Amino acid sequence: ALKKRSGPASQAIHELHPWMAINYPIDPALKLEYTQAFAAKLERSALAYGVRPAVFRAKEYAARWADAPWKPRVGFVSADFRQKATTYLCKEHFRFFDRDAVEVFIYSSTPDENPPSTWRRDILAHADHFVDIARMPVDEASARIRSDKIDILVNMDGYSNEGMRSDVFATRNAPVQLSWFVYIGSMGSQYVDYIVTDKVASPPQHEAWYSEKYLYLPESFFPVSHAFLYPEVGDAAGDERRRLRAKYGLPKDGFVLASFNKFIKLDKHLWEVWMALLKAIPGSTLWLLKNPTGAEAHLRAHAKEQGVDPARIVFLDFVKTSEEHFARIHLADVILD
Repeated sequence: ALKKRSGPASQAIHELHPWMAINYPIDPALKLEYTQAFAAKLERSALAYGVRPAVFRAKEYAARWADAPWKPRVGFVSADFRQKATTYLCKEHFRFFDRDAVEVFIYSSTPDENPPSTWRRDILAHADHFVDIARMPVDEASARIRSDKIDILVNMDGYSNEGMRSDVFATRNAPVQLSWFVYIGSMGSQYVDYIVTDKVASPPQHEAWYSEKYLYLPESFFPVSHAFLYPEVGDAAGDERRRLRAKYGLPKDGFVLASFNKFIKLDKHLWEVWMALLKAIPGSTLWLLKNPTGAEAHLRAHAKEQGVDPARIVFLDFVKTSEEHFARIHLADVILD
């Protein structure tokens, strides 16, 4: 029904938010179609504010580039410049820009937290300019970005859970616009020129289903610096390990498998694999993070269907800091992705 591209099924596909639907096994050509429909909706919304896509003339830029010394201006737009995993993973990335070669602008589409986020401060310490566009309507935000004369504008959210400022890309506020990092799918927009990715995340044969051109990084698009980010993880043994497990709500003994992903990333096949692991390992436990209680009940019911005692699945609270996370992660024996 979905492949007919017409009728109620097609309409329903066009109403899917790309961030939700990226997890579903949908035909890639159809996925591009509904993503383009979503992008067109954003563009219409921006136009309703009276914003027209900026026109960048090569002659004007050639004159600007001819000025010496000249540094290209790169702007990064994100809702996650705060105490979020995105910032934790990318904050060291900004440290390594050559300040003599590039000028970095940070555009935050969410206000800071209270108390202020230390991770946000880390990023701002390595940027030349910071602009809070959280409460700006699209016309005001677009005007600000244009006045900054950005050469390359980077969308770090795409259509992710809080990527609410993709509208400033729909109004073409820089001569080159690209997406990178959180949403590694097509934006379906005529105003996003490239996606920064790698050959594993975006195989060459999939490029036909992207509205962007690929910009491949040689190894991985994912900005993680192990040397800076990961502290030494403890390895408690014996009674101390049992004590810590009890403290965090885990069974004192037995083999613990853990996954810290959101439930939306799970599918039936993966769940069956995990249930098979529990059945194959006597006394084992599956440790997951708490999610909506309805989802937890659903997963427990599926465990029972697979012949696994639902009590062997433990749901624990999210922790607020990376330090707390690393303090307990070593209590698992295997991390599942």
